[in-house]
Amino acid sequence: MWHKLQNPLRGVQPAKHDRHSNVRFGPTENELLNNVAEVTAQVKELRKKIVDWQAFSDVNYLAWSELLAAQVHELEADHAGALASYEKALDHAAAHGFLLEEAVGNYLLAGFFLRAGSRRSAKGALREALALWRTLGATGMYFLKLFPLLHCLQP
Repeated sequence: MWHKLQNPLRGVQPAKHDRHSNVRFGPTENELLNNVAEVTAQVKELRKKIVDWQAFSDVNYLAWSELLAAQVHELEADHAGALASYEKALDHAAAHGFLLEEAVGNYLLAGFFLRAGSRRSAKGALREALALWRTLGATGMYFLKLFPLLHCLQP
């Protein structure tokens, strides 16, 4: 969904459909809003299942449910709620020593900061994510996943 929302052709729509045009335009704004609503509903439903699992003990699931909540908040343009959910997820993961959850959370937080236009904060979150991946002993394919964000942070 984030790729569709950040598509540079998003705001460009032809006045009329010309069969000679080579440019393939993305979805219209109404289609995009409908897609966002569908994705948001699906993530909320999945998050509800995780929240139900954490009814007995939230230790193993709270970080994941808060990361999903942060994504929903961001899709709904509630940046304060998204930031609060990211912080809660990262604090919980750090408190319980869940390095994977903390690394994923920092990676997602860096993406959030980039989409919000805060490159300096994104760089800090991404550095922390890289340090956590290294602590886990991750090499190769895990770092390839981070390259799209690293490319965005180049001056």
